[in-house]
Amino acid sequence: MTNPFTRSAATNWPNGPNAGTDNFSSLANGACKCLGVLSPGTVSAPWGDIILPSWKITLASGPTTGNTIKRYLFMSEDNSVWPGGINPTSSSDQSSVLTAFLNYNPSGAQLIDQVTVSNGVTAYELGWVSIRGLLGNVPTYCTIAVYNQSGVAFAAYSSSNQVANYATDSYN
Repeated sequence: MTNPFTRSAATNWPNGPNAGTDNFSSLANGACKCLGVLSPGTVSAPWGDIILPSWKITLASGPTTGNTIKRYLFMSEDNSVWPGGINPTSSSDQSSVLTAFLNYNPSGAQLIDQVTVSNGVTAYELGWVSIRGLLGNVPTYCTIAVYNQSGVAFAAYSSSNQVANYATDSYN
């Protein structure tokens, strides 16, 4: 019997670093943008998990200690209704949409993690995350919103300074 488990190679988010629409590199301070939509392609064959391998975020300059960078997970079952009106494919800043949504529904978005930046440090690596481990299940459609409150912009893209990948687990 063959092993039914398959993990895909890590790949870039649809609107992640160095994508056709790059919502990650050069992300302005105070801005929040989503990295595009992930889905298994068919609702009848869902993924077993979505893995966020370690990400690397490099800032354009040294931030002020105590500011943050946050990653939020948003989910949809039909890819048309997204919590709080977030638009997972927009290239526009969605910080006001996120803030308004969190003001009336503080637990409405799943905070994946938060990095507290340090004075003068420009490179940050975010830890490995399992979406199934975080939620207990895997949504049909999902996006990651990155909210840069570091005090400075993210650096422009280069293959060594901006990495935001994902991998999927499937059972055949």
